[in-house]
Amino acid sequence: MTEHAHPILTMGGYQLVALTQGDTYDPGKVIAFVVTTMSGARLHHERTLEDARSWMERLVDEEAATPRKTRPRPRKTRLRR
Repeated sequence: MTEHAHPILTMGGYQLVALTQGDTYDPGKVIAFVVTTMSGARLHHERTLEDARSWMERLVDEEAATPRKTRPRPRKTRLRR
């Protein structure tokens, strides 16, 4: 069985993708919905579009609520003479 991915929605660095067996998108023939990273890593599978969208929205909301850790800049080292 060959799966074909059809992007449905992009939000905050994630994609909601419909999986079908056919290479053309037919809403009636969707096997599952998958939330992926933009690089294609699959994070979560759902049977319904609503559940997958809800999961992705929660993920985006959680990420927005968590401040990003920034890496401290490396200090220039001074050579002692």
